[in-house]
Amino acid sequence: MLGDTFRGAELSSFAYAHGDRLGFEIRNDHLRSLILHGGPGANLQKLVLLSCNRLTTEVLDECLRQLPHLQHLALSFIVVDELAHNFVQAFPPALSVAKLQITHARYAKPFLDEERMLCEALEEQVLRRHPPLQLVCASFAPWLLEEDDRELRWIGISESIGFSLTIGAWEPDELV
Repeated sequence: MLGDTFRGAELSSFAYAHGDRLGFEIRNDHLRSLILHGGPGANLQKLVLLSCNRLTTEVLDECLRQLPHLQHLALSFIVVDELAHNFVQAFPPALSVAKLQITHARYAKPFLDEERMLCEALEEQVLRRHPPLQLVCASFAPWLLEEDDRELRWIGISESIGFSLTIGAWEPDELV
């Protein structure tokens, strides 16, 4: 597990990107061993998880709740067979940069209501946060951003509260 690999370390940042379909895929047990029970990532300030399709939303929620010092979160999540937990609610108060991308695997059934729930949580609990975040990047399905003029509303919120907002693909700009 990752906790064993980094035994004795006190990591301030951790970055993972799944770049090759045959490459190492981070899974629930890996993330738990890194963050939970005093793992080497228990005090992370920056967490980057790109193109993750083997993590569950339950474990994302569980681990994010244990990172009170997290300031930078970049999460690109590929939905395969569940989107059950609203992990956006677990974003810690210290967060100043939030980057979230939700996509569906080609063969996966879409979880429309659950994805809408994440958008609503992002708007209510992250975009309207006081003090505001410095940067929010969000990439969701186009229909979801068009629904109820969500994209325009988010732009208005960012302008009125005073944080930078990027809607659309942000993953290529994230350094790993």
